[in-house]
Amino acid sequence: MNILKKIQEKSEDERRIIFWILVIVIGLVLFGGWLVLIKHRLVNLNQGKLRQELRLPELEKQINDLPKPELNLGVDQLKQLEELFQKEAVTP
Repeated sequence: MNILKKIQEKSEDERRIIFWILVIVIGLVLFGGWLVLIKHRLVNLNQGKLRQELRLPELEKQINDLPKPELNLGVDQLKQLEELFQKEAVTP
């Protein structure tokens, strides 16, 4: 409490300077903590932990196991589709 009384006794200009110094120091501390956190996350990304956490190999296997849609069209149907596409491409 002794520090607060000393600050209260100072002029307004000195108190503003002290206030802004404290704001800057607190901002720098928070920014430094943020940088450390970002560094830690980047290290984890480089180690492949994210891939394991998201279970990407499992997801890839599930996607590959999904049935693939196939079009069993005859030659006549393919020609009809081609004519339709050409007709649509020419028509404005």
